[in-house]
Amino acid sequence: MYYLMFIYISAVWGSSFILMKWAEVSYPPMSLATYRLLGAAVTLFICRLFIKKKDAFSKNDFGPLLLMSVSTIIPFAVQPLLIGRHGSAFIGMMVIFVPLLTILVSIPLISRFPVKKEVIGVLGGLIFSWLIVNDGMDRNVSVFDFFLAFLIPLSYALGNTYAKKRLSHLKPMDLSLAIMAVSAAILWPIATCSEDIQVNDQFTMATVYLIILGIFGTGIPIIFFYFLINNRGPLFAGMVTYIIPIGALLWGAVDGESITALQVVAMSGLLLMVALVQWPVKKPEEISA
Repeated sequence: MYYLMFIYISAVWGSSFILMKWAEVSYPPMSLATYRLLGAAVTLFICRLFIKKKDAFSKNDFGPLLLMSVSTIIPFAVQPLLIGRHGSAFIGMMVIFVPLLTILVSIPLISRFPVKKEVIGVLGGLIFSWLIVNDGMDRNVSVFDFFLAFLIPLSYALGNTYAKKRLSHLKPMDLSLAIMAVSAAILWPIATCSEDIQVNDQFTMATVYLIILGIFGTGIPIIFFYFLINNRGPLFAGMVTYIIPIGALLWGAVDGESITALQVVAMSGLLLMVALVQWPVKKPEEISA
């Protein structure tokens, strides 16, 4: 079951960047992020109605939930902004840094030290990842935009690890719903006051892409993602980010964005590193310790 969830998350999140690009013809970045979060929250709320036993949040949970919401808002808002400037494929590659950053932040936050094969897999993946990122140097991506892009994996790594530390007692459904709802509530007034939605001849299809992104690309996979964090650990879940760039590159190529032989080699190497880290071990509890 863990691996089926892993495959689904990888597939839909790898496709999310091109959906953001297509939806952005009518929805500016903040508005896109807001309605994506809102669509996910509505989906999760409907699913939650069919669950008999629900979690009760304590007052000690509200601080961590707010921090988790902030760590969610940053990538959700920054990604469409950068996609509009540099294309979906390149920005989709930036999440490859999540596993390495997860290892770094997991040591102080949850005293979780990686096993040998995880270190090899993540560092090997970083080498192949650099081949992809290096491609951005030839695209005249500014230092500031690289900084914004780096905030995406850093926010995911901090959020994933912090969820394991402070919110693992909550069911994935309840945790996901709370984070999506709070994030949407925070972004809504900002988007409303700062942006205008473009009702043009592409508005209908842009809305369809946004609905797909909210339901199938965010609401459902986020449940699976927090389930993997709680049951297999943040690094296991975070390794989906080595698959996501592959989907982003392929969809970018379909949409007319360039893809090079070097990128193909790098993607093949990333797949090998994922296989190394995800290969079952005799003591799975070591992964989620």
